Amino acid sequence: MEKFQEISVAALERRLNRKLIRDGLVLKKCRYDSDRFSDNGRYYLIGLRRNSIVYTHVDILIWSRSYGVLADNEFVVIGS
Repeated sequence: MEKFQEISVAALERRLNRKLIRDGLVLKKCRYDSDRFSDNGRYYLIGLRRNSIVYTHVDILIWSRSYGVLADNEFVVIGS
């Protein structure tokens, strides 16, 4: 029987950033009270070559699964 493993959102963000940096991308988090929240969403990606936003409204769960940083038996715990 497969055991499920909990990870925090912060841990997932760190894992994803370590993988993204290899592709020249950095995950950024937008504050809820920011004027740019509606444009960028909670998470967005910066391209390091041009130092500009390349993806907005990033779903970190989808990106984490596609980059292989979130295993099938892991789930994210929101809050503590």
